[in-house]
Amino acid sequence: MYFLTVFFAIIIILAFGFFWLLHRITRRDEIWRSLNLRLFLVRLPKDIRKEELSTEQAREKISVMENVYANLMSVHDSWWNTFSYGKPAFALEITTPHIGEEISFYAAVPKKFAASLEKIIHANFSSASVEYVKDYNIFNPEGVTAASEIKLVRNFIFPLKTYREMTADPLRSITNVFSKLAREGEGASFQIVARPAAKSLKLKIHSFTKEVQEGKARIRSGPRNKALGFLEMMQETIYPASREEEEKRKMKKLTTGEEELLKKVEAKAQKSLFEVNVRMLASAPD
Repeated sequence: MYFLTVFFAIIIILAFGFFWLLHRITRRDEIWRSLNLRLFLVRLPKDIRKEELSTEQAREKISVMENVYANLMSVHDSWWNTFSYGKPAFALEITTPHIGEEISFYAAVPKKFAASLEKIIHANFSSASVEYVKDYNIFNPEGVTAASEIKLVRNFIFPLKTYREMTADPLRSITNVFSKLAREGEGASFQIVARPAAKSLKLKIHSFTKEVQEGKARIRSGPRNKALGFLEMMQETIYPASREEEEKRKMKKLTTGEEELLKKVEAKAQKSLFEVNVRMLASAPD
């Protein structure tokens, strides 16, 4: 018994040491990975048409990016790197440097996926120019910098408004501001950093919609608290609901607004899902 206790104690200590070391290595390599990116400047021919695009034409142009995101979902790293650091991240940026007034679009990926990114861009934008560049600088060395990021107010399961529901170009308000920055001393960047989300997130959405359809969850309240859900499951196991109560719960109808929201949640699960950071940075003289 003594030797068995010692054996398990050694196993636990070794396991703890392994995961501690893995965490240290992972943290170090995550920093290295974030700095080991290849940056591309992407240019498209200027649209010289005189008339303004209709809403449908604008949506059609924007929809091409759905193919780009779907293609980026297929970019895979080795199983060990994916296990250790997660799936590879990419960045999309609209910027104006602190010297100059041209608005530029950049894309960045880990160096090993640089060729894949070029192929994805050219496959969806055949007339695009993709040029490897060193870096750009929006920061005024003698000025001040402000930054902000977007955060979700509600659970990620709920849908966001997409370009198909908007009546105007969603980026126009940002590029209009960028175009008014001073030629020297003012710079700004709108940045999206993303990586493919784990498959478990889609399963959570499907599980939630199933609970709503079975009357076990309310669509506007979002997923149940895990602890509360566990207690409710235990209660249902010990004191199962009668057949009449089950039928009554299932027959409870959703309102028109709730049905529409449920459809949007279900539609979200059919799309490519990403973990995303959206940031805005600006630099100007003090």
